Amino acid sequence: MERAFAFGYQLKIMPIDNHQISVLLIDDHQVVRDGLRYAFSHEGFNVLGQAATKAEAFAQIAHKDPQVVVVVLTLPDGRGLEVVACARLV
Repeated sequence: MERAFAFGYQLKIMPIDNHQISVLLIDDHQVVRDGLRYAFSHEGFNVLGQAATKAEAFAQIAHKDPQVVVVVLTLPDGRGLEVVACARLV
């Protein structure tokens, strides 16, 4: 087990199985979503889906129940923080 220090605290770095972590990617630029999907998938994460708008994001969150949501702050139909608030309620 590795140890790291952050802000004066000693942290234990525990190995995890990335295949068990589900991720939803939300960004209005397809090239960004493709790059993130590649990067997360390459590291073994389970990418459940992608969304380009707030409305799509709400539907994806409700339908797929991801453990992690990667969100851009500005979307064509609203703010990314609204998506984060929605994800926290699920």
